[in-house]
Amino acid sequence: MLSLFIILDILIVLAILFFLGNMFFGKKEKKQPRIRFSYINEKHRDFLSDLTKDLNEKEGKILGKKKIAKEDIKKVTKKTKRTFIIKFKGGVFAEEVEALRHEITAVLMIAKPGVDDVVVKLNSPGGTVNGYGLASSQLQRIKDKGLKLTVLIDQVAASGGYMMASVANQIVAAPFAYIGSVGVVSEFPNFSKLIEKFGVEWKTYTAGESKRDVGQFGKITPDAEKRHNKKLADIHMLFKKHIKTNRPQVNVDKIATGEVWTASEALNMKLVDNIKVSDEYVLEQIVTSNVYNVYTPETKSRLDKILESVFGVMARQIKAIWVESQSQNIM
Repeated sequence: MLSLFIILDILIVLAILFFLGNMFFGKKEKKQPRIRFSYINEKHRDFLSDLTKDLNEKEGKILGKKKIAKEDIKKVTKKTKRTFIIKFKGGVFAEEVEALRHEITAVLMIAKPGVDDVVVKLNSPGGTVNGYGLASSQLQRIKDKGLKLTVLIDQVAASGGYMMASVANQIVAAPFAYIGSVGVVSEFPNFSKLIEKFGVEWKTYTAGESKRDVGQFGKITPDAEKRHNKKLADIHMLFKKHIKTNRPQVNVDKIATGEVWTASEALNMKLVDNIKVSDEYVLEQIVTSNVYNVYTPETKSRLDKILESVFGVMARQIKAIWVESQSQNIM
């Protein structure tokens, strides 16, 4: 156990150094991110070339024609239409929208309306109303520009995630992806009884009767609870209106129950348009267009990288010591 305490002490020291390093050596101003475009067709062209060369060597020819390899490569490379792929993996607060907005701006500056397409690979269980409301509005910019928007869902697009997906002209989902959760939830612990038990009085002063309704520490009155429930109902109504506007083919009243379905089930309710994994969809696009991944390179200072590496080593050591101590206790 002595080694465990030593490691914890080292971690505390490193944490202090990390904050001090960021304070004195961190970036003083936030610069505009540099958006990158990765040409997917070229990768597939090289991959196809290697495959066909390997097959030619083993079989002597493919379908009796040596030229097929080169012809296939030309099909993959010479296009006029472009498809831009943006990835969005959203957390509870949709902080990833910061990168999303810059990537969309970059695409809109060069994409040709009515010619080029935009694809968003979406993976999110949802989160805050304002965060995902903003993310949905960013996707709306793509459609407003006259570009076709397709959303690909391999794992989950629920609640705020589906709010984003519903903006698309087309939603393509893998068979077992989770879809839906068109509802609103608000939950938190209330400590008012515990505070009262220790003789502490919690007071909140507001100007405006609706400035505060329910909270974690004060008593929840019937009027406050009523106002809070009304807020949730209003947000749910806006959510349903959003779905109805973007996907008029959906029976909103039927699906706006907060339930989640697999994509195969969601197809019957017209929540999605096609069942297909994203890899298959992207390969189809390569045949007809030049496909680009759009991404923002991760920028970390040298200090951040060093500390992350050290913390990773320490975490593995703590885990090893913990596992060993538990096994000794069991024996």
